[in-house]
Amino acid sequence: MSRPNIKERVYSSGKKSWGVDAGKIKGKRHRRFFPSKGEAKTYADQILTARRNHGAQAFALTEVQRFEAVEAFSKLKNFDVSLAEVVNFYFKRFDPKVGPVPVAQVIDELLKKKIQNNNKPRYIQTLKCILGIFSQSFGGKPICELGQDEIDNWLNSRKIVLVTRNNYLRCLSVLFKFATNRGYCSENIISKIDRVIIDAPPPGILTVEQASRILAVASADPELGLLPGISIGLFAGLRSCELKQIKWEEINLITGNIEVTAEKSKSRRRRLVTVSPNLLAWLKPFAHEHGLLLPPNWYGRLKRLKKLADIQDWPDNAMRHSFASYHYARHQSADKTAFQLGHHDTQILFQHYRELVAREEAKRYWSLFPDKVSKVPQLNLAAA
Repeated sequence: MSRPNIKERVYSSGKKSWGVDAGKIKGKRHRRFFPSKGEAKTYADQILTARRNHGAQAFALTEVQRFEAVEAFSKLKNFDVSLAEVVNFYFKRFDPKVGPVPVAQVIDELLKKKIQNNNKPRYIQTLKCILGIFSQSFGGKPICELGQDEIDNWLNSRKIVLVTRNNYLRCLSVLFKFATNRGYCSENIISKIDRVIIDAPPPGILTVEQASRILAVASADPELGLLPGISIGLFAGLRSCELKQIKWEEINLITGNIEVTAEKSKSRRRRLVTVSPNLLAWLKPFAHEHGLLLPPNWYGRLKRLKKLADIQDWPDNAMRHSFASYHYARHQSADKTAFQLGHHDTQILFQHYRELVAREEAKRYWSLFPDKVSKVPQLNLAAA
């Protein structure tokens, strides 16, 4: 690698200068002139050293680019990061190899993938609803350009309750994780947005008297067709989505088990739920039934049943929560109760399902047989 040429130039005025010819860089001749030969030699030496270290690219910068580089280094001096790392981060985030992909397209791809993966329809519907709202604001914007603060501000502007905000973040995290895996953006920025802390109230359950009353009313109004579903909800703890799909053929009163198949289970795991002695007594009159357990318009019929039983305060998931609380109080085994509920550990049981119940109350609950529940005198079924 030769040293750049130094040539003397004499002007008509008699003034002299010394030019340094660095040769062609990117097709253009690179020359600089100095008032003294010493300065020219110093610059020539600098060029030679730079070429040895970095090649010709070191001299392709314009004066403006060199100024910007100096300014960039000045801004980075208090950070443990190089200019190259900053540039690489920018290109990884804002110029992904696949090109800028709009949010609406990523959402469409995500939903198609979830359907292909056989995710639960209810889960897909939740994603479609929340991400559809998100797309109304950001659908046309490349997902790689969205920032953490931008999304956080958008959530704050919606004035949604805390639980809903966390639900939004959960769905958005699914979207950005999917986008990251496909190379549409560099990272899941949703993971950096704090979830709000919610003090969950204790689970609402039915009292023994309320459970007795609703069983009595369901028994006194067979046309509603709710007695089997109510008794299984109270004494086997099946989820509403499972109750709606369960068939009589999956209820074996001889072995004393209810089979919840993997396709009908929320957790996608098959489980066998034990039929308790009082549940068996409630189901025996229906031993020869077949087809779906619940009748059409299950929720409408349940609404009428609650009115007939004079139960005005019906907590969310009342039957499943009641089963879990009374079952744990009776058996004093978190593992056993979690197994019946279809949980893989006891964490969910203690976080969401278990209310403190006295063992005496649990004994009364599991003693609710058909001949032990309170009768409903002069029940006016037509009025409800």
